[in-house]
Amino acid sequence: DLNNCQSVIDIGCAGGHTANALRTSGIDDVWALDASPYLLKHAAKFYQDIKFIQGLAENTGFESERFDGIGACFLFHEIPPKYSSKALLEFARILKPGGLVSIAEPSPIQLDENYFKMLKTYGWLGIYFKILANHVYEPFVNAWHKINYKEWAEQAGFELINDNVGMPIRHLLLRKI
Repeated sequence: DLNNCQSVIDIGCAGGHTANALRTSGIDDVWALDASPYLLKHAAKFYQDIKFIQGLAENTGFESERFDGIGACFLFHEIPPKYSSKALLEFARILKPGGLVSIAEPSPIQLDENYFKMLKTYGWLGIYFKILANHVYEPFVNAWHKINYKEWAEQAGFELINDNVGMPIRHLLLRKI
């Protein structure tokens, strides 16, 4: 979704794998931001072509309208809901008009469906993700899934372009208005 962007930031980059995927897709100006200095140091060893910086999603420190694309992979279900709205407002600030935000989060399917339906629909992989969803502690995942994403996006100045509820990932694509 961000392939046509010139300048992209991966927010909540962890080990830098998504930032590297953006870089290898042909985007020359790729930045990566994470709160963890340990993860940034580790990522920088493997991906020298990416600019890694420490910071928070809700306060990146970048100038306004700096990027035309933002990626956030498995970020929002890890932060308290009040900060998810602050982070999206920050994304709107640092994104150029018409810029895109690509968000990947765990699918609600693995939380909501029963084991039998998961097995029937997705096979053993469905059972794996159901077990993972039930036994890995994610304190804010349920709050994340209760958000009305269209309203959430609009309140921050975005248009919800796509909401694809797949399994195991839900993908949201937003465009800055």
